[in-house]
Amino acid sequence: MPAKLDTISRRKILNDTSADPARLSPLAREFADQGFLSDAVDFFDKGKDSEGLTGLLDKAVAEGDLFLVRRITKILGRKPERDLLLSVAENADKLGKTLFAGQAREMAENIGAGQ
Repeated sequence: MPAKLDTISRRKILNDTSADPARLSPLAREFADQGFLSDAVDFFDKGKDSEGLTGLLDKAVAEGDLFLVRRITKILGRKPERDLLLSVAENADKLGKTLFAGQAREMAENIGAGQ
């Protein structure tokens, strides 16, 4: 864990209304570098770091992680686009994440159908 933050310490930082955004983004990057993408999303979100979130979006797509893709796009105030979802599906297939692949394809088809 970055800076040896345990669960309670992470929650205290995230629940602190006066948390310094300049401290949050470096912690988020450490989490991302160590593979803790969900924690990284929390810290980038708290720090209002849209650039960091956009970088994580690319990583989530590459990992075929539909859950994180949906979460990050929601935080960024966007809807996942058809091509993005198809990329998630393709990467999820390659990584054996069949549930994410199927869900991403279904979402992409619904966008293509205008739903």
